[in-house]
Amino acid sequence: MLTKLPHLRFFSTLGLFFALCCSAGISNSQVHVVYTYPWRNSVGVSVKTAIGIRYTEALSRSLLTSSAVTVTGSKSGIHKGKVILAGYGRTVIFTPANIFYGGEKVLVTISSLQCLSGKTSLQYSFTFQISKSKFLPNSLNEMEYHSSEETPLSSHELPVSLPSNFPALQVTNNGDPSAGNFYLTNFTYINKEYGPYAMILDNSGDVLFQHSTYPGGAYDFRPQPNGLYTYYDISVSKFYAVDSNFIKVDSFEAANGYTTDYHELSMLPFGGYALLAYYTEKTDMRNVISDGDSAAEVIYFVLQEFDIDKNLIFEWRTQDHFDIADATNQDLTSHTIDCVHCNSIEFDIRDTTFLLSSRSLDEITKINSEDGSIIWRMGGKHNQFTLTNDTIPFSHQHHVRLLPDGNMTLFDNGNFRNAQVFFSRALEYGVDQSAKTITKVWEFRHNPDVFSSAMGSVQRLADGNTLIGWGLCDSVAATEVKPDGSTIWEMRLPIGDYNYRIYKFTDDQLRSNVASQPIPSTISLEQNYPNPFSSFSVIGFKMSERTPVTLIVYDALGREVRSLFSGTVDAGDYSSKFDAGNLPNGFYMCKLTTPFASISRMIILSR
Repeated sequence: MLTKLPHLRFFSTLGLFFALCCSAGISNSQVHVVYTYPWRNSVGVSVKTAIGIRYTEALSRSLLTSSAVTVTGSKSGIHKGKVILAGYGRTVIFTPANIFYGGEKVLVTISSLQCLSGKTSLQYSFTFQISKSKFLPNSLNEMEYHSSEETPLSSHELPVSLPSNFPALQVTNNGDPSAGNFYLTNFTYINKEYGPYAMILDNSGDVLFQHSTYPGGAYDFRPQPNGLYTYYDISVSKFYAVDSNFIKVDSFEAANGYTTDYHELSMLPFGGYALLAYYTEKTDMRNVISDGDSAAEVIYFVLQEFDIDKNLIFEWRTQDHFDIADATNQDLTSHTIDCVHCNSIEFDIRDTTFLLSSRSLDEITKINSEDGSIIWRMGGKHNQFTLTNDTIPFSHQHHVRLLPDGNMTLFDNGNFRNAQVFFSRALEYGVDQSAKTITKVWEFRHNPDVFSSAMGSVQRLADGNTLIGWGLCDSVAATEVKPDGSTIWEMRLPIGDYNYRIYKFTDDQLRSNVASQPIPSTISLEQNYPNPFSSFSVIGFKMSERTPVTLIVYDALGREVRSLFSGTVDAGDYSSKFDAGNLPNGFYMCKLTTPFASISRMIILSR
């Protein structure tokens, strides 16, 4: 039964469907391991690593004890530790009580375990090698900042009082930009006149909010879907979440002894988050190139995914999947080699995969978040795609993002495009994953051309405009353009001051919690209420136009357990009552589907 409502509040957080399901082989009688971290037979692993083991089915928590996992170092011997169950009951995490010894080989054995379905898993073993190097911060985040003493938090009244060392902003074009405010931080390598600040600006460039990020400076200040704001604090190498008064309420950092990287904190639609980390491994490069350094410092990156309780449930290290020689335009004879330099993560809600942008590879990599396998590689030396409607491949790119229609936007820095004129641009590609083709459907080049050697961002706004942050560019900091490429807003920072990324959101977007990833404008799905629930729960959704709709509830194995509605509805707000009946306690997924898009939400039955 479907009830039409006068009004429903719109929440945008999308549920994770695939991760609740087992694997494509759930009908098989065999329960097996699909993924581990560290990666099986990996080398250069942190001495502080924990161990994660993911299965095809949910395990019985009551029968899982620390004795189920045996961890033995070739030098350190048997390790005691803590065992928990995470990742919807499918991932066993063992955290050793003591760190490993450098250079030792570690053997992990997990005994046969009982699954919720009544099946049992087989005993499983794997090994990995601990790094001989010390995991020390390197030069990736070492920047020189200068500021006066920290200023008090300003109010949100306009105009706010600006400190004497606040950067002099200049809006050079203010035609008819889209509604909303800009979120950014400034930083400097050499400019001693201005301090680093997090700031919110209106279209006129007036400062609505400012807060000093002295002494270290900050990156990537932006609102998040949970109503908080996050930024990377360079002085402590971690992300902070702050409330509207800029009071710290949470922090996020890498696990397993790796250094938290500044490039990305991605809040995932089902409540967890992902970030990047890095470490340096001493490497004899003579094994790669004849005149290589025998004790080179090679920088590797790590993608880490955490659940809502901050348990590390997925770790993907570039050292396990990429070769050093995959790097483009890197001097492999130098002492320090940044052979990958990952700079953005994008979670694809359509198939729960990650898109990883690696600047030093000129590559975008699609990664299976279930088993860690590479699905495809776009760009660079291992490119699998054919570029159409363009003759210029992207080079040293930043900020890869997906649009609701599946197209991809990115900032093409263009460091090594082998052209006579260096220029950077914003790009939109149509991506055919089956045919392995990418088609340029839109680009913006500044007139005159400008070049940004690093950083940069591209955000498609709700009205179709595009906001471009130019990164390390002195002539322009940010530009907003219409779909036809005409510039309607532009801003400059002082010479020597730069901005890593810039974002724009309206107050309505922030209230609706849609600040993370664009979703189809035709549908919205509320979180069921109450949640968790014991018997009955109400699920609301909204349609902006007349369309066929299905509303279906699935269990944790991906099986349909309730069809709540199937039919055609007019534009409006609706609700449906979910009667759990005699269903067992556990996680379920409610999925709203139209011919053009779908949204899912996790619901919890607990009597």
